[in-house]
Amino acid sequence: MKINGENEFLEFCKRNSQLVIYGAGKMGALVESFCRKKNILINCFCVTQIDEKENFLGYPVKEIAEIYQNCNGVGIIVAVSEKYSGEVLEKVKDFNFFYDKYLLYAIESSNAIEKAKERTRLVKIENNILISVKEWVFCKNNFYIVCPGSIGDTLYVASLVKAYKHRNSITSVSLIVKENQKSIPLLFASVDERIVSDELVEILDSYSRSKVVWQLDNYLYGFAREDYFCNLYMKPYEAKNLLSGYKAAILGLQEEAEYEEIRIDQTVGDLEIFNQKTIIVMPHESSAKRLPISLWEEISKNLSVNYNVYTNIKDKSELPVKGTKAVSESLKDMLPICEKCYAVISIRTGICDLLAFSKCKLIVLNTEQELSEKWDLTKVFNRDNLVNIDCYGEVDPDALKREIMLKLEEFGKNRN
Repeated sequence: MKINGENEFLEFCKRNSQLVIYGAGKMGALVESFCRKKNILINCFCVTQIDEKENFLGYPVKEIAEIYQNCNGVGIIVAVSEKYSGEVLEKVKDFNFFYDKYLLYAIESSNAIEKAKERTRLVKIENNILISVKEWVFCKNNFYIVCPGSIGDTLYVASLVKAYKHRNSITSVSLIVKENQKSIPLLFASVDERIVSDELVEILDSYSRSKVVWQLDNYLYGFAREDYFCNLYMKPYEAKNLLSGYKAAILGLQEEAEYEEIRIDQTVGDLEIFNQKTIIVMPHESSAKRLPISLWEEISKNLSVNYNVYTNIKDKSELPVKGTKAVSESLKDMLPICEKCYAVISIRTGICDLLAFSKCKLIVLNTEQELSEKWDLTKVFNRDNLVNIDCYGEVDPDALKREIMLKLEEFGKNRN
């Protein structure tokens, strides 16, 4: 059965001798999979600027400027979320391109439905108890919270486990987390066990969403669900801050429920190389709009006059800003490192939520208005040396650099 827009898409592909997918991310991967099912050959992926990836799914990744140099017979398939479509369509307006947001929605939805059906068959429930998922076996006397969200989402859920156990008279809670979040449960004493598995998280996520099952006698879906925003914004309840949403709409806690303080391991190795002459920059982010890497290079160049500058990277797929050194540690180990440094300058990401729990001097760069309005950390954590700089819309590089330097000076005054 064909989906709306498919005929037009297939015709576009037939008309071009070479096909390039614009977007080396989740949507690009879905479109590539759709093309393979239709026996359509893709030549490469392209992006606006290559910061990290030089290949994706086995295909080369090129910059759009390189494609432009030899675009005869080339058809560009725009595969980005609607959020970024405006700027991408501006880049490809002189190309032969195809973009249909409704077809992208349909491909994404079809893929999700297909995967959900496969995954839900793996979950065994009896008498409102989670019994097993594939080879994983669960105990009816333990309580399990699955965390399919981002770093920040998992962090806030973990921070409220103590309050949740007290509210519901639960003795033992296990958090089910993804590999890249495996150190988060270790930060909170009230989390009794962690189960680390991307596959298990994905299966339970699909099961809860497709079956609309958010809670069982020994299980909770620990992320925003379909009725999340209804619960969050319904009268007379109004969210005090972003943490309030996790309390009420996800965990069913009262506003007065308090989050648990994190445990910071001060015995992490190599701490001596990080000190008050060190600044860490965090330019990499997949869920928020990034600043141009050239701007980070200018900022780092200014900082390097007085500081040793490091770039936080998750792995070798990310590159340090030119002129800086790389630091790549677990979330748990980044806490003491960042506390030792003079300051951290970061795009508003999940790691900002983590650092906000600490005493780290943190400058948060909000590259989107929603981040500034709905995800303002200063409304959750009442402490010094945690500041926002809004840089969405038209960014003046010189003004941004001046404001960053001013905030760093203010940190010095607060310290004294």
